[in-house]
Amino acid sequence: MKVLSRLFIALAICLIAIPVMATSVQAGGTPDPHIRVTPSSGHPGDTVTVKGYEFDEDEDVDIYYYITGSTKEEVATDEADDEGEFTVTFTVPDSCSGKHKVRADGQYNDEHDDFTVKPGLELDPEDGSVGTEVTLKGVGFDYKEEDIEVRYYLDSSNYKKVKSGITANKYGTWTTTFEIPASDKGSHKIDAEGDDSSLGDVEDVSFEVEPGISLSPDEGYVGDTITVTGGGFKDKESGITVTYDKEQMGSSTSADGNGAWTISFEIPASIKGTHKIDASGNSTTASDIRDKNFTVLPKVTLSPETTADSPGSVGTSLTVTGSGFPKSKAITVTYDGAEKGTATTTATGSFSGISFEATHTQAAHTVEHPVEVTYDSTSISTNFFVESTAPPLPTLISPIEGSKAGFIGWKFKPTFEWAAVIDESGISHYALEIADNEEFTDAILVSAAGADLTVDTESDTVSYKLPKDKALPYGDYYWKVKAVDGAQNESEWSATQSFKAGFLPLWASIVIIILIVVLIGAVVYFFTRRKGYYD
Repeated sequence: MKVLSRLFIALAICLIAIPVMATSVQAGGTPDPHIRVTPSSGHPGDTVTVKGYEFDEDEDVDIYYYITGSTKEEVATDEADDEGEFTVTFTVPDSCSGKHKVRADGQYNDEHDDFTVKPGLELDPEDGSVGTEVTLKGVGFDYKEEDIEVRYYLDSSNYKKVKSGITANKYGTWTTTFEIPASDKGSHKIDAEGDDSSLGDVEDVSFEVEPGISLSPDEGYVGDTITVTGGGFKDKESGITVTYDKEQMGSSTSADGNGAWTISFEIPASIKGTHKIDASGNSTTASDIRDKNFTVLPKVTLSPETTADSPGSVGTSLTVTGSGFPKSKAITVTYDGAEKGTATTTATGSFSGISFEATHTQAAHTVEHPVEVTYDSTSISTNFFVESTAPPLPTLISPIEGSKAGFIGWKFKPTFEWAAVIDESGISHYALEIADNEEFTDAILVSAAGADLTVDTESDTVSYKLPKDKALPYGDYYWKVKAVDGAQNESEWSATQSFKAGFLPLWASIVIIILIVVLIGAVVYFFTRRKGYYD
């Protein structure tokens, strides 16, 4: 009886165990294939790992990322190992915020998992000085999201809106650039939001502000004023100084609440080439600052300085000086191509003491006259600008209008006289024209200055004696004069005056002379005959 009861109990236990075992086998039999995406959320551009389980041994698998519900991109391929597992990584493509399917498509299995895209920012570069131009890329925003603005935080609560009105593309991506605004040293958050995203939705980035300086301008001449601007220094940092070739320039200053400051100074005597400018403060060392280079250019200075609007005159005493040249260089100064002096530059690249008078050797008026300084095969030039003002009109004195002069029947050699003209460039010469008609066609004479002219300084007059070979025969004549100054500026012609040469034409003079001779002969004959009659 005891045996039967034990058998009955054993049978009952077996009957109970059968369904349990069946259930256990069913639950723990052949597991289903599946994949796992890690991490399960992030931003386009992130690296994601896909791990597959329970696939067939050596099964080829293609990994697809669904950019939209219907648009997919193959991002990786792999082969399951002998345990049916594989591991691949891929970079999340540009895609809008929200869930995106990741599918493992094998020869025998097709499984998927989800990856959730969140909006985020990418910054390049991530550190630098104030004024650095950075590129900010937004990813994972909504499809064509509008009115996106970018904020740069000066501190934990104050920010500056650096960009606005940005629109994302169909993949939720956008790009913009901006310069890092004035801000103190350290990390500064950059965030963004749009119509469909808030600041809390977007993963921000940071820019590490490093102390730095900028120059305006970064090249020029000795004596130029430049401004050094500092940024990224400590909030209200004091004792800030600027050095030029390790020599302090100007006074010290303090930064403002954003770590910004400026110092201006004149470039000291320096040789041609680059010179280092640096800065430091009580909290910032010179080694913290990336040096900036200022390039000194050679310059020729002409004294007095002239321009096209404020020219000089011929005869002006000019002095040439130079700065920013190489040190200890032999230089030659020329004016209009003619050598005017030589010198050797000092240890700071300057020279002085070369003087000469401005001239005008060209036949026609020229405004610009080059002054060149040459060393080796290099020439640096400036210009002396010559005035372009015409001299005053000459005033004619004699022969006066309508006068008559000359002997009967002889050629006339008149003396022409006019008032001297005064001009700032001096008078180079006068032009005199004489003609037998008022239009001055086929002018008889054009005369220039020289020994032919006589200048009377007491009466301030100029005269010209017509030479024998130019003597004028009987007739009516017209004359006029114009002045030409030392810069070859010509006055207008003076008023025209007329005169008559001789009282009678040559034939009339001969007839009169013949008549006189005949008359004298007749008188002599008459008195001779009469005397003989009485004798």
